[in-house]
Amino acid sequence: MTISFFGHAEICNTQEIEEHLISVIKELTRGKRVELFFGGYGMFDDLAYRCCRKIAELGEDFSFKFIFVTPYITENYLKNQVSIKHIVFDEVVYPPIEKTPYRFAITARNRWMVENSDTVITYVKKSSGGAYSAKHHAEKRGKMVINIVDKIEE
Repeated sequence: MTISFFGHAEICNTQEIEEHLISVIKELTRGKRVELFFGGYGMFDDLAYRCCRKIAELGEDFSFKFIFVTPYITENYLKNQVSIKHIVFDEVVYPPIEKTPYRFAITARNRWMVENSDTVITYVKKSSGGAYSAKHHAEKRGKMVINIVDKIEE
């Protein structure tokens, strides 16, 4: 199973979001080997990573591989994105987007993440932006999409 995460760069009520996110991830992943795709931008990505690390520490019911999917292959970008945040990934993947113009690399990377995932977990409140576009693309591709915003508003 492969899960990708997309959400807004800025979020509030992180405690409530964290509770729902942990619950959803546990329910989806218990007893399965799971690859987790992270883009590494913004507050939701950081929160999703921390939640997955907390779950992974719970023990053998959870088997996660943490993968950073980079839109850029430059050494400086990778050093800043992965090292400074003190986030540890098991693998760094550069999707086949090398012919994509630099300014569209993140969008191309997000599409690749969606297309190579079984499930997409989002935190999308607005109908614009990169997280919204990734969520919309996942829905069009028939992926399982779980928007944490919907869980909070239930």
